[in-house]
Amino acid sequence: LTKATDIDKVYDGSTSSVLGTNYALTDLAAGDKVQLTADGSYASKNAGAQNVTYINLKLDNGNYKLADTVTSLTGTGTITPKTITAAVTGSVTKTYDGTKDAAVLGTNYQLTGLVEQDSATLTSAAGTYNSKDVATATTVTYGGLTLDNANYTLGAATSLTGAGTITPKTIT
Repeated sequence: LTKATDIDKVYDGSTSSVLGTNYALTDLAAGDKVQLTADGSYASKNAGAQNVTYINLKLDNGNYKLADTVTSLTGTGTITPKTITAAVTGSVTKTYDGTKDAAVLGTNYQLTGLVEQDSATLTSAAGTYNSKDVATATTVTYGGLTLDNANYTLGAATSLTGAGTITPKTIT
């Protein structure tokens, strides 16, 4: 039995690991097939490279048994961040000020795909209306998106667009 390697999974909020075929059994008779099952866990539930340990090792072929000294199997693996999506909710509104600048993203967004009981906060570097004028401003685009939870990624998304309005400025 050789060391488990390349045991990778996408973040799911747990330390559990499936052994799959990430091992090699040696000294088998020609043509024999033997599967190994085990209970596995990563050192941490969080994304990143880490050690993985398997216990309760069992072979599915009664012609073989593991040596008495083989009680666990260790290896290395990586939990990759889970890709989630973001959307602007509601409409972003401001009073006319002659610029296309929009307020900071704040809390008017929704993140979809988080693991139950996890949370993440989305921030943006800047927001921009598609027009500075009341009559033609209909959308706001936020760029420079970042998440505060390393277990998640927005994938290729670099901006987020939603509804936006500019109301007329009252003058006296």
